[in-house]
Amino acid sequence: MIARCYVDVGVPHLDRVFDYVVPEAMEGLVAPGVRVKVPFSGRKLPGYVVELATESEVADPSAISWVSPEIVLPFDSMGLLRAVADHCAGSFMEVARLAVPPRQAAVEKTQWSALELGAPDVGPSSVDLYPTGEGLRRSLRDGGAPRASWLVAPVISPEGDWADGFAALVADTVASSRSALVVVPDGADVARVLAAVQKRVDPRAVAVLSADQGPAARYRHYLMATRGRAKVVVGTRAAAYVPLKDLGLILVWDDADHSMRDQRFPYPHVRDIAAIRAAWEKCGLVFASHSRSAAVQAWVEKDWLARLESTPSAVRYLAARITATDGAGKPGSSRLPHEVFEVVRAGLRSGPVLVWTPWASASGAMSVEEEMRAAFRGETVVYSHGGWPIAEVEGSQIVVATPGCEPRAEGGYAAAVILGGTSMVGRSDLEAGEEAVRRWLDVVSLVRPGRDGGTVLVVGPLTDRAVQAVVRLDPAGFAARELGERREAGLPPAVRMAGFAGDAGTVEAAREALQNRGWELLGPMQDLDDPEVTRLLVRAPAAQAEGLAGGVREVLVQRSSSRDKGKLVVRLDPDEKGWL
Repeated sequence: MIARCYVDVGVPHLDRVFDYVVPEAMEGLVAPGVRVKVPFSGRKLPGYVVELATESEVADPSAISWVSPEIVLPFDSMGLLRAVADHCAGSFMEVARLAVPPRQAAVEKTQWSALELGAPDVGPSSVDLYPTGEGLRRSLRDGGAPRASWLVAPVISPEGDWADGFAALVADTVASSRSALVVVPDGADVARVLAAVQKRVDPRAVAVLSADQGPAARYRHYLMATRGRAKVVVGTRAAAYVPLKDLGLILVWDDADHSMRDQRFPYPHVRDIAAIRAAWEKCGLVFASHSRSAAVQAWVEKDWLARLESTPSAVRYLAARITATDGAGKPGSSRLPHEVFEVVRAGLRSGPVLVWTPWASASGAMSVEEEMRAAFRGETVVYSHGGWPIAEVEGSQIVVATPGCEPRAEGGYAAAVILGGTSMVGRSDLEAGEEAVRRWLDVVSLVRPGRDGGTVLVVGPLTDRAVQAVVRLDPAGFAARELGERREAGLPPAVRMAGFAGDAGTVEAAREALQNRGWELLGPMQDLDDPEVTRLLVRAPAAQAEGLAGGVREVLVQRSSSRDKGKLVVRLDPDEKGWL
């Protein structure tokens, strides 16, 4: 018997299957989707079996040297990993390393008894409060595969409870005898949505895959999914790949969060993995956030995703009252405008106040904390940051928080101040405005309704589109305008782009390989900050996205096979400073 295997050889030009003989002692253990070790150029390398065959075109194939009989990559997962690799110009094994947890032999000995699950709770939820929400839920219960972009109102009333909405959609899917996958940015979001899901679905059927887990726990929950024990998986980025039987729905919270893109080549993004998987497995897909990324907006405008949202006027009725100032206040010794102190002082009369700052450096956020202590002597001032995040606060106090570390307050904050608007929207990367709207609306979602006295002050340029979108509570309009501007400028997601950076000769070779294909080549050009680095951008129409990825892959394969030692960094759809 012959096993065709992907092998972790570490070079792009060998991203293909290799034939190996299955020793007689391993027959019955080797199957598609299992891990193996095989001899390759004098080494024993890990790999995965793709398929079995009775004969090989190779004259004398080597024999498999080791096998784990646990099927960790079922058929659908094999196709998903290949599709993601092709989309990102990567190799199968590069994506597999991101998708499959390291083996824990002791965990594979775990045996689970059969489960008799109770009926999931498909009762009312926050989704029902949105136009078309009930239709979305009904479609899932009937076995459908709806796709939607849910703009969650940034409010503390039930309309803003996205975790309960996710749990209800999960329950609807499980009620149709299918499984569901939930992907969120971080451990705090995992904890929040997990608590909601376990109220509606038997907790024994829920697996968790989070970056906070240890290796054994992570692998055990992965096997819960591959063996069919889990009906629901909740997790962070890598959970997007987890195999689930009869997958009916993928839910993604806050796709624009930077943690949703892997920082290792080929840099796959959860948003793309989810879209590819939804098409591959013909399941439902919902992206939800307080704002909408330009990438999701592009799918909405193509009618690939339906809209699930309330009108700005309906949201304004439920949300905090939002105003803005450019900071040009009365002269004084403080670097903060006087309006900030007025909002904080008024808010403290009825509850906690959040002072949000993007300046995560000690000199930035800590100086804000010091100003608050000096201005409000006798009041409690706490500082929540990456090194010491605070989960929840209560009582009248001032909370200075950096991005992603905003504590929740029982009943909502009485007021919030958003600092650093000019620096947020003034950043030179492509997604500066999008990131600002996303972060600021997350802050708004923590504040009481305006009818209960809740107020938010944004300190930033009054005429900026991001500031105005938050004041008007119109993230949908902002996303549409953002996408329109990117179309005019020829920037992703309106087009597909590839960025190359490295030695001049290596980048020039890439240019020569990609010319005469009808794509626009910008460069090569010398990096403005580092004269030893040469950059090249390649721009293709969105309809040729996969073709450009294939062209980039050809460059990498040619460079690998020729043993080119020059430095080269490649990014598809780059958005950071220095690329665009």
